[in-house]
Amino acid sequence: QTEFTGELLLTDKGLTGGGALDWDEAKLTSKLINFRTNELESDTASLEIKALAGAGDKVSIRTPNVYAKVDFEERFGNFKANTADIPTEFDYNQYKIAINEFDWDIDAKTLEFRAPEDSEGAPFESTRDDQYGLPFLGMKAQYDLVTSIMDIEGVKERQVADGVVIPHEGKVTID
Repeated sequence: QTEFTGELLLTDKGLTGGGALDWDEAKLTSKLINFRTNELESDTASLEIKALAGAGDKVSIRTPNVYAKVDFEERFGNFKANTADIPTEFDYNQYKIAINEFDWDIDAKTLEFRAPEDSEGAPFESTRDDQYGLPFLGMKAQYDLVTSIMDIEGVKERQVADGVVIPHEGKVTID
């Protein structure tokens, strides 16, 4: 079940709308959403994935300016950044990443992020003041919405103060 706040237009070509679509797991906001029987699609949307039940109205993840396609029957979403370096913010982990594409398995409560294959990786950066950013590049990441653990692969190195840490097998975990 979802709740839509905004304007809807029904024509012989289908149902479109502009506003906010709110459901148990997330809230998607867009000026133009194309609705189908069990899915939606928007060229430009912002997405907030909510913290799990019992956390009130807290948001776990927020990402602006993405192409969004959500299939409510398959319980799956695909999102692609409309411009380079769109930050996806992880409130609980106090991290942000600029990765161009991710998939959301709604029932498994996981997000799969992918950097472009022809790149050196996407930037990951701490938002905690006392960590001074702790930036590094990663090729892909899996985020578990239940545990809030992010496993990142394809990390060549990570600057820490005046040194460089080279992760074992290129893997980093953020709790």
